[in-house]
Amino acid sequence: MSKIQIRSPITKLEFRQYYYLRWLVLRSPWAQPPGSERDDQESQSYHLIAVLDNLDDIDQDLQSDRVGYADISASSKQDVDQLIIGVGRLHLQDPQTAQIRYMAVHPNYRSQGIGSQILMALEQYGRSQPIQQIILKARAEAVRFYQHHNYQVLESAHTLYGKIPHFLMCKSIDYMQVSKVDDS
Repeated sequence: MSKIQIRSPITKLEFRQYYYLRWLVLRSPWAQPPGSERDDQESQSYHLIAVLDNLDDIDQDLQSDRVGYADISASSKQDVDQLIIGVGRLHLQDPQTAQIRYMAVHPNYRSQGIGSQILMALEQYGRSQPIQQIILKARAEAVRFYQHHNYQVLESAHTLYGKIPHFLMCKSIDYMQVSKVDDS
C-alpha cells in the first residue's frame, strides 16, 4: 500500500512537480498556459505537497500523469519514484493576516482527506506566525469544503476567467508560539 506524506517540497524536481500539479488541476482545464499557476509571492510563501510514495501500485489512470511528471523533470518515467497528488500554499498578506492559495488535489485522490490534511498543516504553520486570521478565495464548488473547516464566507470575490466564481472566506487563528526544545 502506498503511503502519503504531507510536507514541504525540497528539491528542484519536487518544486517542478508541485507547479505542474497546480497547473494541471487549476489552470489547464481553463486553457491557461504553463506559468499561469505562479505569482510574485512564491519565494515568500510556505508550500506544502501531498506525496504518494511507492508507485508500484498506482492505478492505470495515473500512468499518464506519471509520464507527465517525468516529462517535466526531463527524465524517464522510471526515474519518478513519487507522485505529488496535492498542493497548497500560505503567505503573509499583512502582519495580522495570512492567505491560503493554490489548494489542489489530483482528481483521482479527492474525497480521501488529502485536502483536509494539507489545509490543517497550512493552518498549523499559520498558528506559528503572529497572525489573527487566515483568508482565502474559494471557488464556488469548494466553499462547503472550507465551511466544514470553520471558514466563513465574507463576500463574493472575483470570477476567474469569466467562468469560475470565487468567494472570500476567513477563519480566526490563535497564535501558538512554538518553543524550541532544549537538546542538552
